[in-house]
Amino acid sequence: MNRYDKAFKEKAVRLSDEIGPKKAAEQLGVRSNLIKTVLVLNKRRRTQNQHIGVSRGGKTTKLHTVIDGFGGPSLFF
Repeated sequence: MNRYDKAFKEKAVRLSDEIGPKKAAEQLGVRSNLIKTVLVLNKRRRTQNQHIGVSRGGKTTKLHTVIDGFGGPSLFF
């Protein structure tokens, strides 16, 4: 199993943005599914701390609520 360093992964992402994942994989001499995996992981890391996400159904938000004794919302964060 090959391990790729951070510099290689950054280069793969940049190259993929410029010429597409399939051509980037050919140029780097790796399988295209590796490039796609790196792109997915890179996207997850970039959006990990954001409160708006995108799913197949559209945009979603992460909203936390504190409720009072009657079940009504009392604090949003």
